[in-house]
Amino acid sequence: MCGVKQHVVLDVGLDTFNVYKPSTHKFSWRLSAWRKRRQRRFLPLALFRGSTGQSRVDRRVEQRRGRALRLGLRRIRLRLGLCGGGRTGGGDRGEIWGGGGGRGGGWGGGGEPAPPAWEFLKILSPPSFFMATFSRRTALLQTLLAFSVSFSGYNFLREVESLGINYGQVGNNLPPPGNVLELLQSLNLTKARIYDTNPQVLTAFADSNIDIIVTVENEILADLMNPEAALEWVSTHISPYFPATKISGISVGNEVFTGDDTALMANLVPAMESIHAALLQLGLDQFIHVSTASSLAVLGESYPPSAGCFLPELAGIMPQFLQFLESTKSPFWINAYPYFAYKDDPASVSLDYVLFNPNSGMVDPYTKLQYDNMLYAQVDAVVFAVTRMGFGDVEVRVSETGWPSKGDSNEVGATTENAAVYNRNLLRRQLAEEGTPVRANVRLEVYLFALFNEDLKPGPTSERNYGLFQPDESMAYNVSLTALSWSSSTSSASISLTSSATQVITAQTSTFSISKFRGIVRYSLRVRPRGIPLP
Repeated sequence: MCGVKQHVVLDVGLDTFNVYKPSTHKFSWRLSAWRKRRQRRFLPLALFRGSTGQSRVDRRVEQRRGRALRLGLRRIRLRLGLCGGGRTGGGDRGEIWGGGGGRGGGWGGGGEPAPPAWEFLKILSPPSFFMATFSRRTALLQTLLAFSVSFSGYNFLREVESLGINYGQVGNNLPPPGNVLELLQSLNLTKARIYDTNPQVLTAFADSNIDIIVTVENEILADLMNPEAALEWVSTHISPYFPATKISGISVGNEVFTGDDTALMANLVPAMESIHAALLQLGLDQFIHVSTASSLAVLGESYPPSAGCFLPELAGIMPQFLQFLESTKSPFWINAYPYFAYKDDPASVSLDYVLFNPNSGMVDPYTKLQYDNMLYAQVDAVVFAVTRMGFGDVEVRVSETGWPSKGDSNEVGATTENAAVYNRNLLRRQLAEEGTPVRANVRLEVYLFALFNEDLKPGPTSERNYGLFQPDESMAYNVSLTALSWSSSTSSASISLTSSATQVITAQTSTFSISKFRGIVRYSLRVRPRGIPLP
């Protein structure tokens, strides 16, 4: 489009895709000097298109029409005022650019007839390119859910390497793994964690872009201390699926250190060593790390963060565990929930502080570091505890964090509003690839808990209501994520995920060139014109 830029508003609805010029909601017919130089050549063609003698097409006209098709949108300098209307309805809602009432209602519009030159444009721009319908492509709604799958370089819920989600399966009404994979891909999430080695999940996730962490159940840790048993387990539960399924980690047990079973604690490190040895023997150790997820209760002190230290009763086993992590370059996984701190003492803990909302925060009196949210303070407390043991090079990651949308009467703060705010603000931090104050240059890897509400989980009501989604794949609550900047040529975008599973997406762009818009049509809608190659 020769660098011509124009202020444009893109309005994507359930079945409309309107493009119009904000300053004038009507058809604009300008083709600059190019049109003037070729007016005499193409004017008969434009008049012929509007005539009734379409059967008398001579060879010369056909050649000109082919020439015009090849040129297409590639060389014509036109202003993006082509779809008038747009403010008042009435057009064919099935058309991508279905205009509204008013003059020049656009393709599918219901206004006055367009000028004769409009027919000329219709020749140069085949209807197969401009008039594909959303009603015939309902599958695109999921693709457009985050615009991240569609927009390639311009997505706003873009792919974030440091963000994952926990995919629990303690329910009797959850969707099949294939549907879950499609949901994750529509959200542009590339990391997931499961609490077993479910073969159906591992098979469904094959040949996808999802990195997955699997879990060894606590009950079999004693058996896996045996190197032969560990090799058999890896050969049965890992090797058949890798590398088609991108298994990136094995969590050996879950929250082992904070249970009452001292024998289980003693079995943990030997089982991890046996599993790692099996991976090494099979040549998989460079691709799959071995660790375990621990509760924040492993800390004896967590406030201020610089005072972080492990429980005295873990003094014997923790050095062995950290030594293993350091030697294998594996991360320390921590389950951190600011919600519990607020629930236990809402009078003393600021709600804004735990929800990532603007607040005065706190300053660590020893490091003088400023903390504006509790999650980062909790993570840094673990960093200090690990460093005190002499293993400062071990990376700390968040294996679980989230906020329940419903709870019992004594579960203060468990509301849909707080859950939406917590997850929205956390996602914004992840989009910015932030680190904690202690490790500001290292992005913090976080796995949200959880993907679904799981109706069979034991415990209080909150345990069954951590999910972003209901089992029917509708949103449990409105997340309403607004991303920051796309690029220097765009301004803002917003996404609304509604509880009725209806995706309504709006985007506002400024200085948006026609060439970029053409790229969106090609890569987002997958509609290719006949006879017009697109760059």
